[in-house]
Amino acid sequence: MLITSIYTLTIFTSAFLLFLIQPMIPKLLLPHLGESPAVWNTTKVFFLIMLLLSYTYAHFSNKLPGATKQVIFILLMLLFIPVAEDKVASGATFMTS
Repeated sequence: MLITSIYTLTIFTSAFLLFLIQPMIPKLLLPHLGESPAVWNTTKVFFLIMLLLSYTYAHFSNKLPGATKQVIFILLMLLFIPVAEDKVASGATFMTS
């Protein structure tokens, strides 16, 4: 019973902290990206998509038998981060005032 309570408290605390931090990033980016509602909406959609992808990752990594296959799955996912980062960085332009 105690371990279940600790897990429940941990899950709710992490969800609370995640949703507490989510609005801070758009507030920091708004002055640099033009202060339009589209920037706010885009950052919120980004966070929701990342949340959905993390839930999908947790679901599929739990289905993989053995630690070796999970490590291979994680390493394959990490290979795609630089590709996505380069595509975003090449198209990103900040408004300067």
